[in-house]
Amino acid sequence: MLSRPIFAPLEFAQAPVTLVWTSEVSDSIRFPTEHEYPRLMQAMDHLNLRGQFLALTSIAEWIYWRLVPHAASSALDDLNQRLESAYAALASAAYANLVGGQAPANLPEHIPDAVRGPAMMASRLLTEGFERYCDLDARVGFCAARTAVLAQRVAAQEHVARVEAWLEALLRRIAARFADDSTELAVVPRIGRYYLLDSEPFDEGRNQRAIDEFVRGLDPDANPYLNTPAEMQALGFPGTPYRFAG
Repeated sequence: MLSRPIFAPLEFAQAPVTLVWTSEVSDSIRFPTEHEYPRLMQAMDHLNLRGQFLALTSIAEWIYWRLVPHAASSALDDLNQRLESAYAALASAAYANLVGGQAPANLPEHIPDAVRGPAMMASRLLTEGFERYCDLDARVGFCAARTAVLAQRVAAQEHVARVEAWLEALLRRIAARFADDSTELAVVPRIGRYYLLDSEPFDEGRNQRAIDEFVRGLDPDANPYLNTPAEMQALGFPGTPYRFAG
């Protein structure tokens, strides 16, 4: 299970979630336009596939930490596990089983709609984005853009400007490493979650050590969205699963 990162401070999470979740709100997030969000759409277009999927995963994680204090203690564990699997996929897609796993389930009725709706949408966008990522489909960026719009909508009103500033800074940092149009994952450098947690200049050695440490901490027996070592080897994973990124 992931622990709270520095980019999702508790201050943002503790504010009440006042979003009124309706089908109209859901549709406005699912179908944002470049006219409405020109800078966001352009920023996503400038990222390659791995950069787009990193943006999608990190923004979905922000949403998770924003919502989790307002749900039952374990109600959003499924989303946490999906996020862990998505970060593993950034090391090697062979680690993750988001598409083959179960679809996002309906959350319990006692969870407020303002939490249930965004959490389920984040899960679906993460799963859709992973499927497109594996298919080398550039529409990963559109999934990431929709997730960014969702993050802005669930932010407390007094925090919206700061969340928008964080999104811009996040996309600039990702673009510093992934600003090209390559769709060949083999030639796109891997990246670890640490890159989002570290303000220091990028260091390839530290990046690789962080990725290896992350995958060694994964447990496919505890997370249904991670492949077993045997499944990974059947997919052609080189080396020893859950020891190195591959």
